[in-house]
Amino acid sequence: MVFSTPPVLSPHKPLPRIVFDSAAVHGGVCLNDCLETGPSLHNDLPGILMLFRERPIALAGNVSDLFCHERLRPEDYKYHRYLWRDMETGRPPDVYEMNCLVFGDISLPCEANFAVPGTAVDNRY
Repeated sequence: MVFSTPPVLSPHKPLPRIVFDSAAVHGGVCLNDCLETGPSLHNDLPGILMLFRERPIALAGNVSDLFCHERLRPEDYKYHRYLWRDMETGRPPDVYEMNCLVFGDISLPCEANFAVPGTAVDNRY
């Protein structure tokens, strides 16, 4: 998928990012109004620290590209549809659909915390 949206720059992030706004309201409704947040799957810090005592080796990883690699179900693409016409107001906009997790969805923390352990299990040796 090719995007031609202007990047979002942040002094706290080294690379520019493309951001899609799931909280943008149209007709009184936004995508986040229609999504379930899901349960909190975060572990509390004392529990995480105690896990370091259970095994002789601890692993850490960077999940910075997680959102781009976790795919949506094809039947959910239509809910992540957006229009783009590159400032050419005289033509109908092109229609695109996201096929991966969208940063900004209210359900993202639950989806990401569900995907990480599953990915670890899928890639164990």
